[in-house]
Amino acid sequence: MRKITTSTGFSADFDEQSANDMRVLRHIRAIVDPEASPLQRTAALVDLPVLLLGETQTEALYAHLGSLHGGRVPPADLERELTEILTGGGEAVKN
Repeated sequence: MRKITTSTGFSADFDEQSANDMRVLRHIRAIVDPEASPLQRTAALVDLPVLLLGETQTEALYAHLGSLHGGRVPPADLERELTEILTGGGEAVKN
């Protein structure tokens, strides 16, 4: 488990083992696959944060992004936050 803070200031506890899951990899593939339909990409982007962060922290992430964008959560910004979380971008502190 590590505490993460993204470049936009979102903080959460991230269990790195949550990324060690074929469901997560399948969703990531759908997001980055140029052959995936827009609907497949959208569905994957909706499900991925819950798999990585759980419901409570996903809602906190949505609230954080919404506070930056007048209440909206732009998909591109969500994707950027998830990329930072998965790649260790932003600031990470081991617990």
